[in-house]
Amino acid sequence: MRRETREVRRLTSITFHAVLKHIPAPVFGTLSLFVGLSILMVSGVVLPLDQGVLRWVGDLRSPAVIDAALLASFLADGTTIVIIGLGICAWLWVRTGRRPALALLFAGLTGELIYIAAKASFGRPRPDVIEKLGSAGWHAYPSGHTMLAMIIYGLALTLLAATTRGVTRWMLLALAVLIPLSVAASRVILGVHYPSDVLAGLALGAALLFWWREWSSSCASSRSASTT
Repeated sequence: MRRETREVRRLTSITFHAVLKHIPAPVFGTLSLFVGLSILMVSGVVLPLDQGVLRWVGDLRSPAVIDAALLASFLADGTTIVIIGLGICAWLWVRTGRRPALALLFAGLTGELIYIAAKASFGRPRPDVIEKLGSAGWHAYPSGHTMLAMIIYGLALTLLAATTRGVTRWMLLALAVLIPLSVAASRVILGVHYPSDVLAGLALGAALLFWWREWSSSCASSRSASTT
């Protein structure tokens, strides 16, 4: 019996390490962050902090801040991000080739499916702490606006940055970070998400960004190796 138990443990360990070898470290790290946040959310540990931050944000809201938040949130609204995403896919196809464009398309499609499944699974209600000033759909966790902003804008800009050098490259990488963060902040400022909702959206979106970025890079490397 002990021998069988040790064998099971050994096979489990081998399988676990084999799986980890095929998961890029950034993907594993961001997925781990999402899992950790989800555990804290489900257990209710972060709710008092979430509510406190929302009240603090509500006290800081001003017409200018609200207008900026509405604009940032609009960038990740459903119709807006679909149109922009498809446009960027076409631009990537022309500018960088088929693989990066397909990576962005597949990332957007898988992101949409995963965030819908996650929202349905967690079923967290929207916050009712401060007045809601923006569009809000069904469940809150994770934030779909934030997750898709990270995937579409973050991935597109990092793929474009890989084709440039110098100041342009750094500007694109800065935008790849700033746009998703702006969307995340806007959803909290508008009162339609808890802070943990947008943090989870950033983490899960980043995991998909890194996964499809790695896929695009590995395909490009394989193609280069086959032509040498």
